[in-house]
Amino acid sequence: MKSTLKFLALLIVVALISFGISIWISKKKNSADVAVPRFNEPTEYRANTKGSQKISTQEASFPFLVAAKNEVRYYSPRSGEIKAINVLKPTSATLVATIKPSATAVTWSPDGNEVIATYSTGKISTNLTGGTSTTLAKTIHNPQFSKISGDVAYVYFNDTSGEGNISVADSKFKAFKNILKTRLKNWEIQWNSERRLSLIATSPITSLQTLFTLDTKDQSLKNLIENQRDLKVLWSPDGTKVLLSRWTRQGTKLFLLDPKSNAQQDLKLTGRADKCAWASDSAKLYCAIAEKGDDSFVKINTSDLETEKIYDAVESGFVDARNMIYSAATQSLIFKNFKDGRLYTISLQK
Repeated sequence: MKSTLKFLALLIVVALISFGISIWISKKKNSADVAVPRFNEPTEYRANTKGSQKISTQEASFPFLVAAKNEVRYYSPRSGEIKAINVLKPTSATLVATIKPSATAVTWSPDGNEVIATYSTGKISTNLTGGTSTTLAKTIHNPQFSKISGDVAYVYFNDTSGEGNISVADSKFKAFKNILKTRLKNWEIQWNSERRLSLIATSPITSLQTLFTLDTKDQSLKNLIENQRDLKVLWSPDGTKVLLSRWTRQGTKLFLLDPKSNAQQDLKLTGRADKCAWASDSAKLYCAIAEKGDDSFVKINTSDLETEKIYDAVESGFVDARNMIYSAATQSLIFKNFKDGRLYTISLQK
């Protein structure tokens, strides 16, 4: 009886072992059936190394090129930090100063050592080298540093009387000169030469925009183009040409304007002037053109209006380029990528 029971127990053990082995073999076979072959692995997507390259690790607003130092400076709205990156070796950023965070606009002195930051509560002028700050009068609107000197153009406006002036002052706002009387407060101001201002006025009734130039010396005012929608302008470094974008029935398009004759040339491109940059010789333009959500980059020769695509949207990477700057030292473009808020560079020499 005992020998019979031992025999039955041995049979059961052998059966269990056989069953376990069969399950193990089955799992190995199924695993082999679904294994990915060695030379057919899933594609690994990496950052584009041929197109745009990220050079800041934090949000970088209002970038400004200090050409004499080969550095680009920017403002971080969350922290208020102002940092500098060497464009020849853009490996890290150096802290220049820290000012009040959450600025909605920043204008830079030509040497990058002074800024005027605009906030919802007012405007603050800061000397970054000395660390001194001054709160500007609430009657001062849209201040803009000259590209050459420490002069600042701005709108002085008295809300009580509804009157004001377009004025020019030193960076400390101690000495000033009234250039043009106005009843408009919302002038958009750019300097396009040592003595001349570019002005855009928006009608409070129609919301249409008109572009003027104003000579700060002889106070002459010239109308260049009027009654436009979505008007943005970018003056050439020598002040002899204007890239403008304006609304048309085909969308917002780019045009080249001669400020002497007021003649416009259609560049046959849909885009915006604030997504472009002039080369330092004023002979070439570089623009980021939106294509299905991302930007391609083109070069425009202003002599014959010939357009050349430098990077298509795939090559340039996942970018929405704005606040674009041309760097002659590196033959590249520097811009804020509105996809992630960081600063990027893209070489013009593929």
